[in-house]
Amino acid sequence: MADMTSDAVADHAPMERCDLDPSKEKLRSYLNHKMRIRCEDGRQFTGLFKCIDAYQNIILSDTTESRQDVMSVSLTLTEEYKSAILAGLPPALIMDICSRAMSFWTYQTSQELGYQQAMARSQKEKIRLVESRASAALADMREKLKGKSAVE
Repeated sequence: MADMTSDAVADHAPMERCDLDPSKEKLRSYLNHKMRIRCEDGRQFTGLFKCIDAYQNIILSDTTESRQDVMSVSLTLTEEYKSAILAGLPPALIMDICSRAMSFWTYQTSQELGYQQAMARSQKEKIRLVESRASAALADMREKLKGKSAVE
């Protein structure tokens, strides 16, 4: 997908405006404007907008091309690709790969369970601490109220 940015206003002779739709009028307003077209493959074209051909290609004049060295890589492997890799391996190796994967999953699960249990113990301890402080503050307030009611 390319995007266009207009950098300058161009002077061009007024043309007849006979029953043109708004999109054609918008395109006409860009005539002879300096445009920068960025392509998905990293190339960038800068030139004067002249027209759009029948295949909706943008036509520029006095054009310069530059390239941005950006590469997009997908690190997600498709299931078809994974299956194709495994298809050529001996069954013993596939079983070894699967058993290692299951062992790693078991390890991860046990580590997660241990972490969750440790977090639960920590939270329970914090709750006990807050409850003890709250009951101490409540007992202190009751004693202060008893002291005030005894004075009166």
